Amino acid sequence: MPSWINAEIPPDSLSRLLEALLAKTIPITSHEKTQVGVASSMKEAFARHAYIILHTYAQGNTSSASFYPANIRVGLQPGLFALCECVDTHREREFMLSGLTDEGARSVIKTLWKEYDSQKYVGMS
Repeated sequence: MPSWINAEIPPDSLSRLLEALLAKTIPITSHEKTQVGVASSMKEAFARHAYIILHTYAQGNTSSASFYPANIRVGLQPGLFALCECVDTHREREFMLSGLTDEGARSVIKTLWKEYDSQKYVGMS
């Protein structure tokens, strides 16, 4: 397995961490009750780093030195979808794909993106 995935920690935990980046929270900046913070998420700040994790995942999927068992791929999927949402925010999808020189890694990202698009809520038409 790749070094960034620990076999002792369930992949659901990493997935929850990645999903938490999208959750809006109110930062506590002062102990005064008169100040009210604005709810925000880490999505904007993390967007420029999300593609690095997606690259690592794609390259790990195509590398002969690493192996993702099915239960780990399924467990990581919600977190990877959260990363796709971060990347989609900044329209870096094309840049992300251009950074992958291996055709296998590009197909992993395209497949992941297709699955992300199919599960994403698009509203009523």
